[in-house]
Amino acid sequence: MRLDGGAAPPGSLLAAGADAAAAEAAAGGGGGGGGEGWGGVGADGFALNAPPAVHRLLGTGPWSWTGVAPVSFLAGGRLHTPWGPGTWGAHGGGGMAQSSTIFANFVGEEHVVTFDECFSFVSTRKRDGDKASGRLLLDPPAKVCPPLKRR
Repeated sequence: MRLDGGAAPPGSLLAAGADAAAAEAAAGGGGGGGGEGWGGVGADGFALNAPPAVHRLLGTGPWSWTGVAPVSFLAGGRLHTPWGPGTWGAHGGGGMAQSSTIFANFVGEEHVVTFDECFSFVSTRKRDGDKASGRLLLDPPAKVCPPLKRR
């Protein structure tokens, strides 16, 4: 379910909102960009050319992190967690994983979070490499997991 009141589409979680972001980027990124590689800033507060995971996650939820909920990825890079507020956005790690990877910072810890096709993620805490997992709170869990497609 999307936090803005709309229903998240069935199927791949990471498809939520991707079509609009891809269409806007293909149409030239909506004016006023800065330098090279910068496509401007969308109404959500993220660069129009941000990796697909950023635009696809925005407003989806609730999520759980290590079984604790709710976690929400909000506009402007705001992150809501049961442990306190935080920030999230595009992870600059590069490579194939970048399209499904974000950073999430909360309670003084930095995390690199990689999403898969089955409404779930794996997080690695930067300080010590501790791994955690989470998922979109769907009932029942996804049974079909189509592969992610690069757009």
